Amino acid sequence: MVPAEEVWKSSDIVMKLRPPTAEQAAALEDRTIVSFLYPAQNKDLVKQLQDQKATAFAMDCIPRTLSRGQTYDALSSQANIAGYRAVIEASNEFGRFFAGQMTAAGKVPPAKVLVLGTGVAGLAAIQTAKNSEYRLDFLLLLSLYCFQAYLPVFRYVGVPCTILF
Repeated sequence: MVPAEEVWKSSDIVMKLRPPTAEQAAALEDRTIVSFLYPAQNKDLVKQLQDQKATAFAMDCIPRTLSRGQTYDALSSQANIAGYRAVIEASNEFGRFFAGQMTAAGKVPPAKVLVLGTGVAGLAAIQTAKNSEYRLDFLLLLSLYCFQAYLPVFRYVGVPCTILF
């Protein structure tokens, strides 16, 4: 294990989840960084990296499309995990079984799951709930900044659902 300062000063390529600080970027000098840089929000950082002739790859700027760039799309992979975890966490807080039960004492209906939106996280939540045989209700939130066609998603999902507008 080496100190962080040594990594910044001696590595040819630095990979970092969050944007580097000004001090870290200065220690990088003219080498390469791969990180979430958020160039629109961190103009000073981008200018600093440009002035010191560093090579920077902004992971958040890789197009989120069905192309070669998709394998590098860290935003979608994290959203996928968030959708899965949302259903798992909800099942933990629910207080009873999610799946329907039939016992000698009677029948327990399956839980109803409400998924807000059908982006990457929403589709992951739908699939997790579908795998657990929960009853699904969907609420589509259509916003001004809509980047996905929502209605065709329901054909893709392939489960009976109630669409609330």
